[in-house]
Amino acid sequence: MKVSIILPIVVSLLLSCQGSPITNGQETAALKIQGFGPVAVTSTTATIAWNCSADVEGILGYGIGSPTNYLFGLVPSKLQSITLTNLQSNTQYVYAVFCGKISPDAMGSSVFTTLPSNQQVLNRSIWVVGGIGNGNIPVSQVDMYDPVAGQWYNGITTLPTPRAFAGVVSYNGKIYVIGGVAKISGVFTAVNTVEMYDPIAGTWKTMASIPSALQGMVAGTVGTNIYLIAGTTTTDMTTGTVLNTVYKFYPDIGSTGVWQSYTSNTSIFARVDMSGCALNGTIFFTGGRYYTDGSVQSSTDGYSPSSNSTTAFNEPALSGTGGFAGASACYRPLPTDPYPTDSPALLSVGGSSAQITPQPVTALTSLQRYDYYVAGSATFQSGPVLPTTTAYGAMEISYDLRRAYVFGGESSLNIPTALVYWIDLTNPIGGPWTASTAMPTARFGHKAVILSR
Repeated sequence: MKVSIILPIVVSLLLSCQGSPITNGQETAALKIQGFGPVAVTSTTATIAWNCSADVEGILGYGIGSPTNYLFGLVPSKLQSITLTNLQSNTQYVYAVFCGKISPDAMGSSVFTTLPSNQQVLNRSIWVVGGIGNGNIPVSQVDMYDPVAGQWYNGITTLPTPRAFAGVVSYNGKIYVIGGVAKISGVFTAVNTVEMYDPIAGTWKTMASIPSALQGMVAGTVGTNIYLIAGTTTTDMTTGTVLNTVYKFYPDIGSTGVWQSYTSNTSIFARVDMSGCALNGTIFFTGGRYYTDGSVQSSTDGYSPSSNSTTAFNEPALSGTGGFAGASACYRPLPTDPYPTDSPALLSVGGSSAQITPQPVTALTSLQRYDYYVAGSATFQSGPVLPTTTAYGAMEISYDLRRAYVFGGESSLNIPTALVYWIDLTNPIGGPWTASTAMPTARFGHKAVILSR
């Protein structure tokens, strides 16, 4: 167990203590920080973890504006973790971590923002999870955006298994990150990992694994269950595409939930990276790339869990030749929302038209298209194009502001962006798209989710 003491101390004084016993006789120049960041942030607490290159004591400085208080871990270890308590809610803190002694040779610094104490703010905010960042590395940092305040809360928590192309949904006020592609020993690999985040407690929990690895699927919450359809069990969809299998998750059974897999009564598109989500008890899906050759698709369908079959609505196709890896969201107004009579709809933005089979893709032709489908209507309506091309972005709705937001993506192969745009859903095909505050971390292959849906 790590024992910590809090000491308000002046940095310059500690920097002058070259003979500090904290180093255990090791040369500071030989010590390195090998990774650091917040692993859990609540309204009044924050846990910061970091790795040192040797077994030494850790030091954590923190404060508003600059580090003014310091905590010392008294147990030498490579893995350091200290929890800060009695923090102010909705406040940005600057922190710095050190290995062995306070020295710029073995330190890392950044900021975190504590969550608001108001549950309403947590429910209306949009959480950005997963994806691939700079250096083609999966992003562990989870960020939260409050559209009403126009404020980012960066590094709210750290995804235990960083991955991209996962299914991310909310259920009962918690966030579920399902499957996807992780980088294991330097190799992108499809996984069956399921992890659940509780924003109130600021904790992660490992849930029951999917019966098989799965990535590039469509995920949706219907009632008290989470459903997965389509996707592939490998990073080469020609060898592992899921055909008509439905994965159904019961999150409330037992301590880690229970999975059930079965075959749909009717055919489900054998595709990867479709746009889709749950709307009025149906999981809609559109576009994507066909499993045998990666060819781009445009047709649309829906899966109804109640009948275990696809719908007979004859849903329309996307505009143009379609695309895969488009950001998508379902607009699902509730009676308690500011605009409860708006029509439920499926939105799809951007994507790629390149014919390709691997994941991550090795070729990209990113798009600017924007399609809007009112459930039950005859066509997708084409709205104003995005100001920039993007594929593998994320999308979610602000019900308080009546806006749809698009977060990040890649306009060039393996180059993540942090750009954010929104469109007013008062006239969803009228536009224009408006630039908003950029994400704290550029990424693609991520998802965005809101707790209230």
